[in-house]
Amino acid sequence: MAFGVLSHAESYEGILVMLVDGTTTTISFSEKPVIKFQSDKLVVHSDAVSTEFDRLKVARFNYVTDLSGVDGIDRSAVTIGNNGSTLYLSGLPTDSAIDVYSSDGKLLESVRATSNHTIEISGLPAGVYIVSVNGVSTKITKQP
Repeated sequence: MAFGVLSHAESYEGILVMLVDGTTTTISFSEKPVIKFQSDKLVVHSDAVSTEFDRLKVARFNYVTDLSGVDGIDRSAVTIGNNGSTLYLSGLPTDSAIDVYSSDGKLLESVRATSNHTIEISGLPAGVYIVSVNGVSTKITKQP
């Protein structure tokens, strides 16, 4: 049930968790962490730290390579949305890695795209999904 992006975490120094209310928490890694969704919590655990966040309050999280600043895509330039049957991504940097995960960490889709891209989600049940673009994760909700 570990979150699928863990395989990339070994080169990062920490994780920045952004909550819906605008608050952020930075967690420094002393070792490769385990990140899980457990019922209604996002759990970040290593030997040095164990932190939980209410899953519904997490807007997104980023792995960071330098704790002095956030590394990743310019989130203001990338737009992610859905209409219940299609996931729309626009403003993607060249050769972007896009991964879609279920809330329990199962990888559902993995593609590479540039500029604008759509992913068919009509076959997925209503619920919460994680869309990762170049390692920057965003929570989306698919309505029934």
